[in-house]
Amino acid sequence: TLSAFASGRGDSDYEAATVALKGEGGANGEAVFRTVGGFMPLEYSLGVTVYGLEPDSVYSVWLAESPVQEGREPLGIGTNRFKTDGSGKGRYVTSVSYLKLRDWRALAIYHHGGKDPENAKEMKMVLKGYLRFY
Repeated sequence: TLSAFASGRGDSDYEAATVALKGEGGANGEAVFRTVGGFMPLEYSLGVTVYGLEPDSVYSVWLAESPVQEGREPLGIGTNRFKTDGSGKGRYVTSVSYLKLRDWRALAIYHHGGKDPENAKEMKMVLKGYLRFY
């Protein structure tokens, strides 16, 4: 659960919040939000690390469960995809604005069947963590 967001404190980066990601069969991970220096107080660097997923497979990161819009939205700048290594560990890094995050309740990781990132028909949610703003 994301327990707090800070709006910047000084000129150095620091951890603003951590979201625990949980799935089935021992799959798990975390999403760590960090401020991007004092000059961008509403912008966060996001690092997602996952464990116990299918090895050598393609996954994507999404915002989900919005009270103001339907469906889900890709999370990140550019691509929202990453590939796991031979042990099922993966890492994804991007930037995201608080202004975008505030409209969503969850961060979700989806598996792409057939290792094809464009294959939306076989996408299956495998990890999820809840965002909570104060």
